[in-house]
Amino acid sequence: MNLLPFEQVNRESEVYCAHYFCLLFSSGLDQNGDDDEEMKGFLAKDVLKEWRRGQRLKCTCCGERYATVGCGHRACRRTFHLPCALEEGGALPQFCGEFAVFCREHRPRQAHGKIAKGAKETCGICLDDVELMPEGKDDAPENVRLWAPCCGGWFHRECLEHLAKSTGYFFKCPLCNNKAEFEREMKQFGVYIPEQDAAWEREAGAEDHFGALLERHDSCDAAECVCPLGRKEDVDDTPWEIVRHNCFPLSTSTFEFLNLKFVLLYVDSVLHLRLPRHPHRVRQA
Repeated sequence: MNLLPFEQVNRESEVYCAHYFCLLFSSGLDQNGDDDEEMKGFLAKDVLKEWRRGQRLKCTCCGERYATVGCGHRACRRTFHLPCALEEGGALPQFCGEFAVFCREHRPRQAHGKIAKGAKETCGICLDDVELMPEGKDDAPENVRLWAPCCGGWFHRECLEHLAKSTGYFFKCPLCNNKAEFEREMKQFGVYIPEQDAAWEREAGAEDHFGALLERHDSCDAAECVCPLGRKEDVDDTPWEIVRHNCFPLSTSTFEFLNLKFVLLYVDSVLHLRLPRHPHRVRQA
């Protein structure tokens, strides 16, 4: 983590800036504040303490100081700058739990079972081939391909990262629509899922384009509406609740029958009458 002075306020105080991911993955830094407090929940005193700790930590990849990202394996002493860990070290960041980073040697593996030599699968997003490598032949398979535990599908990591960036809260498995298990696995194996609306909802004019999808039909379409309060009357669990259908077209006669049924129910509720559950049976002579 390289902490840079942003603006000199006065002789006693300064404003500092840091990369948010560098704060998240610094091994000795905890988020002790609320999300909207100071640096997204990271307190200035804690950040300065971690920055001073980094002065004596050298990056395993480049050899420079301020390498505050350590491997999540307890016995491993490797430290990195976050960009060095991801670009050169083959490390795996986990966007969940303690936000740990594992070096190439200690990174976890997905539990997809054995892979035959020369096996190929199809990416569930771009439909191109996903080349699979047998165990031991590829030291960092999750860097380029990922397996979905919910349905057993395969994906290119790059395709999943683009999907997560564009869908945000709506991120789920493209093959089986599983959300909880799929999202948990992807976060654990280095896919960042931003906490935001989908890209199509953030575009200019999206509210005008998609707002109508959130509105329900709110008017009675019967040829002759018999509701005394008008076609717009819609009260749940009453005779005047508007019944919506999307399975088959209703004819005018069907609407008239529904209106007649509502009238009978309304009269019954007003007079506190109860219709018999079964039709009267005619005794046989």
